[in-house]
Amino acid sequence: MSVAMDEDEHWAVLDEKIFYAWLKYIQQIPRHTATEAAQKLDALFPTNRTDKGRKESPELFLMNMWDILINMIKGIPHQTVGQDKLVEVIEALRDLPTDTVVKIRSIKSKIWQDLPLLERVLEEAYRSFDPQTLPDASGDADRQEWHNLNAFAARLTAEGHQDHRLYGLWALRAALEDKPDRRAIAYQQQGRVLDCHVPVAAEWISRCGFSLYTSEDNYKKHAAKGGPLWQGKEGFCRERWWLWKRRFDEISNDKWGSEEMQQIAQAAQQKMTEIEIAVRNEVEIELENESENESENESE
Repeated sequence: MSVAMDEDEHWAVLDEKIFYAWLKYIQQIPRHTATEAAQKLDALFPTNRTDKGRKESPELFLMNMWDILINMIKGIPHQTVGQDKLVEVIEALRDLPTDTVVKIRSIKSKIWQDLPLLERVLEEAYRSFDPQTLPDASGDADRQEWHNLNAFAARLTAEGHQDHRLYGLWALRAALEDKPDRRAIAYQQQGRVLDCHVPVAAEWISRCGFSLYTSEDNYKKHAAKGGPLWQGKEGFCRERWWLWKRRFDEISNDKWGSEEMQQIAQAAQQKMTEIEIAVRNEVEIELENESENESENESE
């Protein structure tokens, strides 16, 4: 057997083991815990394998493992528990009692706590889509994969595993920061644009709205520049949030797009109001506590 065939067979066997380590926890066949799934993946890491077979580099293993995960994610509907379960496995990986450190491209990382290369693989998957052409894509497969990928990034962000809020900003920009002139052809075609992008933007509000509302982050090299309706700060701020909220409200009452999309826009606008109230209540409680502490100190 040729060396090339040996290598192909090696990866085929390893890919299958990685795939089923993720899959069995989703399907619970047999009944697995997230920790057991994480332990299986950890045991497959090159430096942890006890067999005398071929050992790939840690970088290649991690790139491959995350690529398998992301391809699974694209096929798992955004609203289902399957995505939640995969995030639970990632959390279990980060909780494993291991101090193994790998050096990848001159950067030292703990293999699970730091999730090395996951961000890179996710970014590559993200950039394989063109949000501008998605509304015109034939069939729903690409649009569904786009939504599923964004939902996973939002889950990772919400659980504090990684920070992908910039993807959320891009989703909100694509959905809400453009409003074609009534005389333009795009004005007559905006229904399918809204149907494509508004549900994804609403996903970010639903899962990470609090983080987006309280963020004041700026981004370099115009990464967070605004669409036609936003010429302000290139990042997060309350004024931009209020623009998004106003646009959700407008879209929910407009004639363009599906009824389902309009209901999603309305729910997102209501969620934003709830977040604003929750943050305001937190601030008031903090102020009250500070006032009480100052009064107690003065009385002493």
